[in-house]
Amino acid sequence: MFLQSSLLTISLVLIAIIKAFFDGHNEKHIDASKLLYFIYTKKNANEVDQFIELIYIKQKDYFRKKYFVIDTVLPYNIQYERYLWLYTNNYINDNEYEIIKEDLDRYFNFNPTI
Repeated sequence: MFLQSSLLTISLVLIAIIKAFFDGHNEKHIDASKLLYFIYTKKNANEVDQFIELIYIKQKDYFRKKYFVIDTVLPYNIQYERYLWLYTNNYINDNEYEIIKEDLDRYFNFNPTI
């Protein structure tokens, strides 16, 4: 009986210590090819949120810069799929998608008469 009460007391103390250590800490993660994991307190939650937002903005800028151009070497269907991917993942809006699609069609359907 003494052993049970001492084990119960020790386990309750350990639970209280663990709860006190993790109390007030939150966590966020970003799934990608490399997992980004953030542990933060309420005091720096705004800073972590701004940093995560900056990561998403830089990602969007990178994809737009890399894939939102007409490439003279790539076939039409590959470029069209890229623009569709940019559009479906909200890297470009409706107007940009329509404009780049029209430009792509004009570029590949250009047949000058001699």
